[in-house]
Amino acid sequence: MTNMVVLIGNVGADPVIRSTASGGTVAQISLATSRRWNDKTTGEVREETEWHRITFFNGRADTVAKHVRKGMKISVQGRIHYTSWVGEDGAKKYGTEILADDFEFLSKAPAPRQEEPAEEPAKKSRAKAKKPAFVDSFADLDDDVPF
Repeated sequence: MTNMVVLIGNVGADPVIRSTASGGTVAQISLATSRRWNDKTTGEVREETEWHRITFFNGRADTVAKHVRKGMKISVQGRIHYTSWVGEDGAKKYGTEILADDFEFLSKAPAPRQEEPAEEPAKKSRAKAKKPAFVDSFADLDDDVPF
């Protein structure tokens, strides 16, 4: 018997990183997956999004911490893990997460913002025109021509 899951989706928030007592790294992300279908009664296109909690350990967690950011598309392979605990109200609670065995980047990480050093007033007047603030790098542009 095999417990295996493959998910492809968008990261919902930057990873949450923590350390274990033994010095290992744990990274958790939320991953959104969606499915679309045509409603048979109305004919309209419907969409349903589900959120998955993904947990990475050690080397994979380090890579996730450095490179994964909100909005990225990734593929995750792992296994479903069910947990239970007693809540503050005394009721038994249940949770589900995916323990990641491997993952793959399907989009580039957004370029980190870099602060420019303040220029001296004399240099500002001679400064060449700068590119607009929204153009951080052409490295993230897709090579595909849109037409």
